[in-house]
Amino acid sequence: MAGHGGERVPAATDATMDVTILRDAARLLAAAAATVAAEIAWRAEDPTPPPGRMEMAFGLVQVGLAAAALGDAESALTCVEWLAVDHWSPALTSRHDAGRLFNLDASGGLPALVAAMLLGSDAGSLAVLPALPAAWARGSVTGLRARGGLVVDRLDWDPDGAALAVRRVPGAGWLAPAGGTALRLPRAASVRVDGREHPAGERIAFGEDAVRVELAWLPVPVR
Repeated sequence: MAGHGGERVPAATDATMDVTILRDAARLLAAAAATVAAEIAWRAEDPTPPPGRMEMAFGLVQVGLAAAALGDAESALTCVEWLAVDHWSPALTSRHDAGRLFNLDASGGLPALVAAMLLGSDAGSLAVLPALPAAWARGSVTGLRARGGLVVDRLDWDPDGAALAVRRVPGAGWLAPAGGTALRLPRAASVRVDGREHPAGERIAFGEDAVRVELAWLPVPVR
């Protein structure tokens, strides 16, 4: 790193900056987790329509999305269940507050939250099952979208592993990260790409033709 006048600052300064950034990030993550927990606890004290605390589906969706981003699967599931039970009518219309006020926020928010629990992404990586609750031990989903023009045509999972078919939409090649897309997994796994063994930490080049990725969870070490 260059200092004033172009002189070289010792590498230790770079390391110190990295540690500071990591500490700040850890504090932010801890604060976000505490906020999610506090919001859910507050609603749980009186989960009834106003003047109770089961209000505003939009806000509940945001809490769930934050929980999913943090990998807090059980908190995200709590939000899913509240949305599905309390913010939906027998006529399959969504509601703003529990049991009243027609509103479309939950109509898009509930499936968006479920999708975020099953798939996450940023410009250079794809997170598989980032917030999968124990209650969803096995399942499948189709048609999930991710950043970079990626489509997960199908994702299946069970206690032994997961399999997904991934492609990039036509014309989105310019969004592909240099060197390929990294996989972020919820636990250690062996990886196969189109039937061939693939180093777990190695990036994958996704194009317009679907690529099949198979994951087999590795045993969790006993301590």
